[in-house]
Amino acid sequence: MARAGLFLTDLFGGDGVLSGTSGETPEFPRSYLQTDLPGQMYQQWEAQEGGGSFELTAGTNDRIYINEGGGVITINISGAAGWYGGWNAAINLAAAIQAELNTAANQSGAGLSDQYSVGYSPTARKFSISNDSNNAFTMPNASNPTQNVMTLLLGFDATNVSGSFVYLANSERSSTQTWIQYTTPLGSEIAPNLIALILESVGGTDTSAASLYNDVTIFASNSYFGNASAAWEASAPLTINVSDRPSEAENTLQVGITSNATGYRYWFVRWNHVDDHAYHRIGICRAMAAISSSTRTVREISDQDLFVRTPPRTLENQHPVILKSEWRISIELERWESADYRAWMVEAKRYGRASGMVFALNWTDVLSGSLQADDEADKGFLFYGTIRQFSADAYSGNESDYMSGQMSLGQLRP
Repeated sequence: MARAGLFLTDLFGGDGVLSGTSGETPEFPRSYLQTDLPGQMYQQWEAQEGGGSFELTAGTNDRIYINEGGGVITINISGAAGWYGGWNAAINLAAAIQAELNTAANQSGAGLSDQYSVGYSPTARKFSISNDSNNAFTMPNASNPTQNVMTLLLGFDATNVSGSFVYLANSERSSTQTWIQYTTPLGSEIAPNLIALILESVGGTDTSAASLYNDVTIFASNSYFGNASAAWEASAPLTINVSDRPSEAENTLQVGITSNATGYRYWFVRWNHVDDHAYHRIGICRAMAAISSSTRTVREISDQDLFVRTPPRTLENQHPVILKSEWRISIELERWESADYRAWMVEAKRYGRASGMVFALNWTDVLSGSLQADDEADKGFLFYGTIRQFSADAYSGNESDYMSGQMSLGQLRP
């Protein structure tokens, strides 16, 4: 059977290790990534406020297809590749694409005949493209979707459009990427077994988890590669894919898992989100090492349920405050080797009640890939929580090399 795991202290540490983000709003600062308090989540600065985070990558989304009447012309805009963040990020991205679109190479030979403008409206949160001579042109977005920056970054549907000299994107874009960087002190490189994230987004109509939350990757290296994730993807020696978002809304924990034992100093967490939401938030981003037994498993679980904390409705309580439901579980550790038991219980008592931690009932199976992290989270077997109660330990008699005990855990939700 699988052995359980506890993940207690955050190896990323405090604000000094949190070396950079893709932008933050004052009311939801980056320091909120270090707290367990509800409602305190880091929120990225987005384009309707003048900020945002976009990345144009050579070989991925660096083409525009235009037909001025003589056939489809493929425009290479890889010269605009890079990360666009900070003030006027979306406007600067539009200007860079426009400059590449109108280069001399694209205005000669089999290139374009006219000049074009690419713009962005912070109010509408939409990109646009237009012909400066008011000549109608066609964008064959559906027939050439591969590498098409219009559909992969700027919010245009994969639909051919024609008959006009100006086109407005179909979907809003405030940003398409959120990232966090951590830098540990020289000589204090870390090798976590698990990196836990809780992601959230608000202010849009796109509800597909696949487009909102399921493209999260973590890169680690002892060399620094800057703010563009493409450089990390190309050169970082360690890449960790984060699990998909669970389907049940009560537990949205996503985790990146590795058995890599090499310590790294620089960590880059990239969340790609091609969606129309106005804000993107991260509740926690913790790097943790596993505490588990060498051979023993959890003997029994009990009281494992989704606990509804809202009081029942009565005549005296017609309008109860709606409280978030949480997963709870009690586990029994029977006849564990005393060294394993002490490592588990002592560390749990030291850290597990004072701050948040991750609990994985079937940790070794999740690590091996035989169980999926999102499925375990849906069942309440993997969650971010705290230790609620301990039993008295048993350590006596002829079997004093073994210890038994019980522990109750409860979920924390930001």
